[in-house]
Amino acid sequence: MVSTDTHYEVLGVPPDAGPEEIKSAYRRLSLLVHPDRGGSAALFRSLAEAYEVLSDPRRRAAYDARLRVPGWDKDKDKDKDKDKDKDKDKDKDKDKDKDKDKDKDKDKDKDKDKDKDK
Repeated sequence: MVSTDTHYEVLGVPPDAGPEEIKSAYRRLSLLVHPDRGGSAALFRSLAEAYEVLSDPRRRAAYDARLRVPGWDKDKDKDKDKDKDKDKDKDKDKDKDKDKDKDKDKDKDKDKDKDKDK
């Protein structure tokens, strides 16, 4: 059976937990779920894997990026949102320009029709 819990959930820590908090949670939980103490071997492996990933800064950064954990890099996410908003504004401006061009073409056609009628 595959677990759908994140490493953070397995360890019971928030995504912004520091190294000491992660280490403390791992030690506390490993005593509870260790197979030699009547715990589940599968749960202990999940716990060990979560600790291995979250205690290594590079592996943790890659894991967080893959998860897109809220708060993993708030500034980066804010910049992305601003860029999306700018792109939307540019698209709106382009649409307005297209509408203006269409209106100009219609006015020209009307003027041509008026000239023909004279």
